[in-house]
Amino acid sequence: MDFNVSYVFPFLNPADPDWQKKYKYAKGEDYKDNCRFRDFSLLKYIFRSIELYAPWIDDIFILVQSESQIPEFVRKEYSHLKIITHDQFIPKEYLPTFNSNTIEAFLHDVPGLPEHIIYGNDDLIFLNPAKKRDFFSQNGRRLFYAYKKRLNTTSPFTKLCARLYLTLNKEFKRKNDFLYIKQFHGSAVPLLVSEMKRCYSIFKKDILDSLTMFRNLEVNLNQYVYGTFNFLNGITDPISLDHIGSYFSMDNFPNVKTLIKSLSEKESKMACINDTDKMSREDINEIYEFLEKKFPEKSRFEK
Repeated sequence: MDFNVSYVFPFLNPADPDWQKKYKYAKGEDYKDNCRFRDFSLLKYIFRSIELYAPWIDDIFILVQSESQIPEFVRKEYSHLKIITHDQFIPKEYLPTFNSNTIEAFLHDVPGLPEHIIYGNDDLIFLNPAKKRDFFSQNGRRLFYAYKKRLNTTSPFTKLCARLYLTLNKEFKRKNDFLYIKQFHGSAVPLLVSEMKRCYSIFKKDILDSLTMFRNLEVNLNQYVYGTFNFLNGITDPISLDHIGSYFSMDNFPNVKTLIKSLSEKESKMACINDTDKMSREDINEIYEFLEKKFPEKSRFEK
């Protein structure tokens, strides 16, 4: 497996005055701290977990609204860290954006990406040692971490998945006993840039028509469009979800101590520590304490 792999994720620092000014202008009100936008501050632990558990990752790409978003502790000039601002890959008519789905729509146009990337969110860390073959097969095909399910719920996110599947299947017309595909939220997603570009070229109108400045699950398509396209096109290798990732949310635990205990015992390669309204600042601080003990050494991405 002699191909390079880069790790890519969007990052938001809502304490940035420039971002707050743009938010107020676009939203018509001051920013108020909430779990959709607040900085969970996992950035340095993302760096440290990659260095410790996935050192084969060549470069890290951070997607930000502006360079003022990047914290002072980051080595901005480090050659293996690429700080990409939205205006470098998102057309100006869609800027500014406060919607990760819009960012993901143009992921294939991020300058400098290699063919093989792993796309994550800023709440994902490597939890245990991982290998390139956990994300890509020997011949470079992307592995497919997803649930294939029937449409059995009316939640906004599930409706998004169903709408996306049905949109793409107009091209492929595959007959299946399920109506949507949901990627596994506990892991980052392996992607091939050339296949994203091909998908975008075919479904450009559908993708662009779905974009909004702020997140709207009733309208948006998200980066699942690229994974679902690969699945329907028969160019992915499905794989078991059991070992790759795990999902942690205060919605699923009685208190933060049980969440941390479970986190410390998991053998999965990655973990999503999801911020929700039920997570207090005190809970977040306890999670920081755990992560600081797990990843005490600075990474090469930090000053």
